Amino acid sequence: MRKTRHYLILALFATLLSLMPAIKTMAESLQAPQQVIQNVSEMLQKKLQDKSFTQNFAQVTEFVRGVIDPPYRF
Repeated sequence: MRKTRHYLILALFATLLSLMPAIKTMAESLQAPQQVIQNVSEMLQKKLQDKSFTQNFAQVTEFVRGVIDPPYRF
């Protein structure tokens, strides 16, 4: 019984280790969304430095609807 249990645990760890490359590949595919978030964040930071932009609610709304809203439709 103990040997069977040890072999079962060993097989489980071997299976998990064999899945590691697939998990890494899946994690690498998340770079594209992170890049979109980074780009939008940089654009927003530049816009927020402009006082006329921050004081004009219509421009802020247009920016959000045009740049932030489309990639993040929930």
